[in-house]
Amino acid sequence: MQPHPATATATAPAPAPAPRAAVHPTIADTLPAQIVIVLTELFGTDLRQWHFLIDLFCDTVMQDLADLEAAIARGAAADVATAAHRIAGSARMLGHGAIGDAAHAVERIALSDDNGRAHPADLQHAFVGLRMQIDTFRRHACRCAWPDAGAPG
Repeated sequence: MQPHPATATATAPAPAPAPRAAVHPTIADTLPAQIVIVLTELFGTDLRQWHFLIDLFCDTVMQDLADLEAAIARGAAADVATAAHRIAGSARMLGHGAIGDAAHAVERIALSDDNGRAHPADLQHAFVGLRMQIDTFRRHACRCAWPDAGAPG
């Protein structure tokens, strides 16, 4: 049986360039690979948009982290779970799995408590791990060679 003429002469499309290849190397090498992929899917190579979203994430996650820390200090398991869930969702939408996983670990500890009071030592340990992940990301994001342009418009 002869192959269909269209399939016999068709060639496979060229693979799309890797997202990292199209982005300023110092930025692509500074950010986690999955974040580069997500930002490329959302904004192409518009680094002003990347910068805006990363700054927004950093500002928001710091407020959520402060809310989380206050909830831990109060021993309010439901508030801990809510703040951790917000961080996990934001991080995963951005493509930062490690922050998302660390926040989810805090949330799981808070939700595993039967009497509504979180276990302070376990929560503190998980919180420190989450804060370290966030601080590391923020340091890397600050080192990016963002273009000298105004806010995205």
